[in-house]
Amino acid sequence: MLLALLLEPGARAVVWTAMLAWMGWACLQNARRCGRTHCRYTGPFFLAMAVLVMLYATGIVPLGHQPWLILGISIVAGNALIWWGSERLLGTYSRRD
Repeated sequence: MLLALLLEPGARAVVWTAMLAWMGWACLQNARRCGRTHCRYTGPFFLAMAVLVMLYATGIVPLGHQPWLILGISIVAGNALIWWGSERLLGTYSRRD
């Protein structure tokens, strides 16, 4: 995703959407497989961010003066906060249902 910052915005949106969707899917699979707590929350977060990138790229959602900076900071900060917060509050591994 970092290297995609060098691409034009349309290509960047494709790469970011694909990478966020892949990370979201991988997190959900990992949560299912090993029960890691943060994966239960980062998976849906990454999928939601993929949708937000698509909505911005298609012009449906305006994101202000520095949209890629806003998206990038939101993705990094959101992931860090979810990872740290969920495992701090709920433990590293969730009980399997």
